[in-house]
Amino acid sequence: MSSLATDYLPSTQGAASPFDIKPVVAQVLANGLLTMTDRQQLRQALLHEETTDEELELIEQVIEQVRQGTLQVMR
Repeated sequence: MSSLATDYLPSTQGAASPFDIKPVVAQVLANGLLTMTDRQQLRQALLHEETTDEELELIEQVIEQVRQGTLQVMR
């Protein structure tokens, strides 16, 4: 592969997801509200190949609270 092509590939060495969802999840859980913007950010993290197990667990917490009715989903 040429170096030009590799310029567009994400580095996998110690790479974390570029979508830092910890503050998003913290805000959602503190406010009890899941906005459209929050949902879009969480969706982007889910679609990213390098989403960590910790990030997936945070997203699962949000989903579980929506299922339980403890989070209000804003439209």
